[in-house]
Amino acid sequence: MRKYIFVTGGVCSSLGKGLAAASIASLLEEHNYRICMIKIDPYLNVDAGTMNPYQHGEVYVTDDGAETDLDLGNYERFTKSIIGKENSITTGQVYQTVIRKEREGRFLGHTVQVIPHITDEIKHRIEFCSDKSKAHVVVIEVGGTVGDIESLPFLEALRQIELEVGKDNVLSVHLVLLPTLANHELKTKPAQHAVKLLRESGIHPDILLCRSQLPVQSALLDKIAMLTSVDTKAVISAHDVKDTLYEIPLNFHKQFLDHIVLEKLSLEIKKNINLQFWKHFTKVFRDKKNVVRIALLGKYVGQSDTYRSVEEALLHAAIVNDHSLQVISINAEDIYSDPQHYLKDVDGVLAPGGFGERGIEGLIQGIQYVREQDIPFLGICLGMQSMVIEYARNVLGMDGAHSTEFDANTDYPVVSLLEEQVGQKIYGGTMRLGLWKAHLLPGSKLEAIYGKKEITERHRHRYEFSDAYREKLHSQGLVVSAETEDVQLVEVVEWKYNTWGATGDRTLKTESDKSAPEFVLNEAKITIIEDDLTTIEVKELAYFPVDGRQEFKNVRFIQRATEGKVKMKGNAQRLVMYQNKDILMEGDVTFLDKKKGLYLTSITLFYDRKESRAKAKGNVIMEDRKNKLSAHAVSVEMSDGGARIVMQARVRIVRNNTVIRSELAVYDRTAQQLYLSGFPRVVQGDDIYEALEITLNLKTKEVRLKGAVQGSIRAKKKKDKKQEVQNP
Repeated sequence: MRKYIFVTGGVCSSLGKGLAAASIASLLEEHNYRICMIKIDPYLNVDAGTMNPYQHGEVYVTDDGAETDLDLGNYERFTKSIIGKENSITTGQVYQTVIRKEREGRFLGHTVQVIPHITDEIKHRIEFCSDKSKAHVVVIEVGGTVGDIESLPFLEALRQIELEVGKDNVLSVHLVLLPTLANHELKTKPAQHAVKLLRESGIHPDILLCRSQLPVQSALLDKIAMLTSVDTKAVISAHDVKDTLYEIPLNFHKQFLDHIVLEKLSLEIKKNINLQFWKHFTKVFRDKKNVVRIALLGKYVGQSDTYRSVEEALLHAAIVNDHSLQVISINAEDIYSDPQHYLKDVDGVLAPGGFGERGIEGLIQGIQYVREQDIPFLGICLGMQSMVIEYARNVLGMDGAHSTEFDANTDYPVVSLLEEQVGQKIYGGTMRLGLWKAHLLPGSKLEAIYGKKEITERHRHRYEFSDAYREKLHSQGLVVSAETEDVQLVEVVEWKYNTWGATGDRTLKTESDKSAPEFVLNEAKITIIEDDLTTIEVKELAYFPVDGRQEFKNVRFIQRATEGKVKMKGNAQRLVMYQNKDILMEGDVTFLDKKKGLYLTSITLFYDRKESRAKAKGNVIMEDRKNKLSAHAVSVEMSDGGARIVMQARVRIVRNNTVIRSELAVYDRTAQQLYLSGFPRVVQGDDIYEALEITLNLKTKEVRLKGAVQGSIRAKKKKDKKQEVQNP
């Protein structure tokens, strides 16, 4: 039998019902239960699409194009629940459907009333969503505050569900506020009244989550339990977390909330659940090590929830890569006069979406500074459009280039209205919405970080990169790296270094344990797998020419053997990968073949992966750790998988008590032979050898000479001196 959990709130709104519901659901998933999340919003709007972000926060877009409340974003970030249009229910949707049915005559002349017609429609929507998800447990959050007139039909519908499926299959979780007075005393009276109001709706709370600034003492929890007739163990301290919202599941688990929920629903409790990810997430956040500073340059920075998904996506990218995040919110209107003042000390800049002309020139000024200073940048929707406008104006010299949203008469409309949007008078639900497929440009940075040729991202916008300017901007360095399947619309543009502009909003698809590739900016690590055995870890992407050659900065290169063990690895300040997969590494290069025991440092190193051949130049140091040999030369070339090593120019080789100087040395590692030419000199203990060519066997220490000097110089001198003594 399917189970239902109702999550409601009393006293006031914004208590964190969505986070509580998502946290409970995430814990139940750890007990191996499939969860369906539903959000009920009692407002009369059909959806959140036309609501002011300052009043309502961000609009969260689902795969199927629903414009929903930001709580649905928390559902997707905290759980594996699949969210779509049916997971969001509003008063506007319910009444719109019921009135349409009435106009169609589907009620057969009956008087249409709140009960049963409105409540039946609510129950139908809940049932449809639950059936589609095939969930074990359905978690339903009711927005607003119990006692508000708007929420009464929904509470009545939930009461009826409890009657229909039985109390054993329904659990009511009620959030209540414990306000703190000036003397730091927590007051319980508002919580008592909130429970009383919920009971008046016919719903008896099974669990109370007591919201407070500080942890609630057990004595006070016992008092609340006694006054509200709720089990003592089911009155939980839901105090403010210290650092991050992702502590909430851990806080609930410490108080056995997941066990209480499962016990009351007669569901099996898994003895040991894995919360390691949540613990690691909070630990990295608290450590404040490797802090990355990202500027959020937007129009609505005055409201904390306006860019909720953007900030969470940045946080996920930072934490997954063991970095702490500091977000610096900058109003686009403030930056216009002095971008350097605001952006000079940041590691990266993100410009999110928005509507309207206010702040646009500030955005463009900020993006120009970012481009000229090579600061990593990501523009989403309006941010991407502003990036295109800035590039057209300041690089291509298109004075006055703009979007037709802001200047309908511009000479260079590099951003324009979608053709199907022309003449559109209904604004709700009519933008390019939901999940769209994009093909990636071969050899682009975007393809490199995603590691695939096709991606899907969510959208919410009316204006697009104008196709008339695509080729001109692309040829001048603003690379179009992704486009729609029909090649009609530009999805992503990029320029050198770590700079992107995307029409799709990847923030709407990040999860707590996964980071979006575009959000891994300056310091965070990017991993690019070239084949099953080769990995490149990159701290920063660099410029790549149109011929498909890719360049990376601050690189770690790893190649594994067939059994998966590390075979070779290396580091470099710069790495170039060619179309044939050959690799050029430059700047403080280190290269280690662990299996063969070969270690190399140089200024540059060219690696032919197909032939397994490496050529290093510039102050090269080579070590054969298996044979205890070290060498220094201007250039070193390793071939046949390191079996043959050629060293040239100012070669110096040391092994035990043997020191060699030569202009050319060929090292056969298999035979352990050194072939030296260019008047080499070998010092072996007390013996010194010089010749045009010398062959040295490292095993037997046998020396063969060819050229001007025959034999050991030191031995010859000793012999001559002995003869002088005998024949004075």
